[in-house]
This record gives sequence, C-alpha cells and structure tokens, in this order.
Amino acid sequence: MLVADKQDLFRFGLISVLKEVSPQPLTIDESSRYKELMELLMAFSYDLIIVSVEILQGEGFQSLNSFRSDYPETTVLALTSDPSYQGTTDARLASFNKIIATTASKQTYVDILKPILHGPARITQNVKPLSLKENANSFLKTQGLTNRQADVLNLIADGKRNREIAQILGLSEGTVKVHVTAIFKALGVKNRTQAMLLAGHASEKPSKK
Repeated sequence: MLVADKQDLFRFGLISVLKEVSPQPLTIDESSRYKELMELLMAFSYDLIIVSVEILQGEGFQSLNSFRSDYPETTVLALTSDPSYQGTTDARLASFNKIIATTASKQTYVDILKPILHGPARITQNVKPLSLKENANSFLKTQGLTNRQADVLNLIADGKRNREIAQILGLSEGTVKVHVTAIFKALGVKNRTQAMLLAGHASEKPSKK
C-alpha cells in the first residue's frame, strides 16, 4: 500500500487507521513529495494507493492513469482539503475510485477502508496446479517482488539486457533500471549473475500441494 500526503501527522493518523482496520499485517510505503511518489509508482505495484490531490502536479495525474492501465485492480483513493473537488467531473480524477475530504471523520475513513481491506472471500475450489513459470513467480512474490519485477527478473534470467527488457515489456529503459535496482535490493543480491541464479533456482522449485 502507498500513502502520499505532504503532512507527516496526517499520514501517521491515516496509517494508524489502516492498521487498525486491516485483518492482516500491512506493508505500507509513504511519500511526502511529488518526485518520491513518482519514483515509487515506477518501481512498485500496490493493492491500494491513497494520495492527496495537492501533492500531484499535472504529470502526476497522467502517471496515475498510466499506473491504472498497468494495474487495473489497484484501488486509488484521492485525498483533498478542497471541498470543490467533491462531486467534481474533472477528467484528471478519472483514475480515482473515490475522493475523500481530509477533514472527514475517522469513522468515515473506517467505513470506506474496511470493505477495501477485508475484500471479498476468495474462492479456492478447483484451483489448477501452477505452471513452472507461475510457480517461480509465486516464489519470487514471497521475496517481495511485484508482478512486473518478477517479469523483469525472468527476462534477466533469460540473458536479456535492460534495453531488450524495455522493448519486450513496453517500458522505458530508465524504468527497467529502477525495477532492476529494486529487485537487487529485495533479493539481497549485488549483480545480474546472482539474480539470474536465484531466478533459475526459483523456476526449479516444485509446486506446493
């Protein structure tokens, strides 16, 4: 999850509500600056993003739209201290699932966040066995990698360079470099060779029954 707002105290309060409402432990990134927010959106995927309209610039709205194109299942909530945004038809806010006033009560936030964090019950009957690649990706996710980062790592394991990975995944080479740095950090490796070995080991792990 990602919480982005300029006010430290507000972020702290919102994160406290998230942890209070969630039925399970949460991994939450924070951002108080526009540039940092954009770097996080380029490097990671999130199940829930809560971002203040005030922290966004013109490019920020466009970046969120691009993020939603890659991760359509992500819930994105907008925070604003400007009441004129309530009920707005501003096209820039098309990426948001809901707009919340920063002055709203704690109970309002609880009522909005609870169904998101609890979510619908997952149906597990008739689950097909994981394929070799799916099993490897499942293992890599347990190491803290996102779907996109697992894709990048699999291509690294195939011997692809950053430029080739960018072309295959439709990303910029700069974005691929950000992913590679995040992968090395998550896996605790120092270079592509170590990452390739770990990815290869993951692909050999048998599916759990």
